[in-house]
Amino acid sequence: MLKEIFTAIDTYIRPLSQPVAVKVLESEENISKARFPTEAFGHRMAICQGIALVRRFGWKIAFHERDWGCPVGMSLFGFGEERTPEMEAEIACPLYTGTHEAGIALQRAMPQFSSDAARTVVLAGLSRVDFEPDVIIIYGMPFQIARCIQGAQWEDGKPLISEFSGRANCAYEIITPMQTGMCRIIIPGGGEKAFAGTQDCEMSFAIPHNKFESFTQGLEATHKAGANRIPTPLLSITAEPMMPPQYDNLAKSLGIKEK
Repeated sequence: MLKEIFTAIDTYIRPLSQPVAVKVLESEENISKARFPTEAFGHRMAICQGIALVRRFGWKIAFHERDWGCPVGMSLFGFGEERTPEMEAEIACPLYTGTHEAGIALQRAMPQFSSDAARTVVLAGLSRVDFEPDVIIIYGMPFQIARCIQGAQWEDGKPLISEFSGRANCAYEIITPMQTGMCRIIIPGGGEKAFAGTQDCEMSFAIPHNKFESFTQGLEATHKAGANRIPTPLLSITAEPMMPPQYDNLAKSLGIKEK
């Protein structure tokens, strides 16, 4: 199935970076041929940086507790003690909300794993993955993500629902699809742009394991239907060109327009 979904993404989406396969493990495990940030680079990293390394370089990256460098992401993935209301407010206000109450509400609405749910997170390029992913993440421009949406809704016709907070993309890319079993659209937040180098033109799309087959079939079917493709059929190419009036006399002399 993984070969089929990679071929479908490569053929019908044509992303400029490698799709990222994600596996979440409940125990701390040694992952073969994986780079752990503290060992490979000598410091902690945000998981969005790990995703960027995979999709740009094709590396296999894994995170244990000691590898996390982003406290917000680490907390949402189930590490540490339960956050107090005071801590919730401090995290979100005034960076993202105008009041402490709103900050608490925002933090408590964020997707998160329970404690000990993600002791190891493994990331690898989909073309060379050697494990069964829980989630596949695709980065692309808006119409490429629109093609992903079309592939995802082909089976049941239900428009996609996504939640946006403009932050903590890793939670929406990994935790939400795993918990809901549904595909998600993600708009990059400031942290991912600053630390992982996500471009202004990029968005991401997350596919949970249970949707791999239907998503693959949907991409192929919607491409064959012909209405939406990459590259996009440009219907105006066959239209008669409109020229400025300054060209009228020349066009008449050449027989393009009537005299």
